[in-house]
Amino acid sequence: FLFLRGFKTMWLRVMRAQENAQQVASFLSRHPKIKDVFFPGPGGCDANSLRTHRAQSDGCGSVISFTTGSVEFSRRLLD
Repeated sequence: FLFLRGFKTMWLRVMRAQENAQQVASFLSRHPKIKDVFFPGPGGCDANSLRTHRAQSDGCGSVISFTTGSVEFSRRLLD
């Protein structure tokens, strides 16, 4: 019962996670202490990677990675 109920609304949760990830990636890309943002969406990867991703899925996904260029800042961010 719980599985079926959760499965019926999974599309909505995935869609919201993708929207949120896109907003976070956009925010990070404008932040002065963030060097690079890697995200399978517009502005987050090269055109060939984006084309490959879109051929395999409907949305951008919700996984983001980024670099700061500073070990000290990265440690502070994670603590």
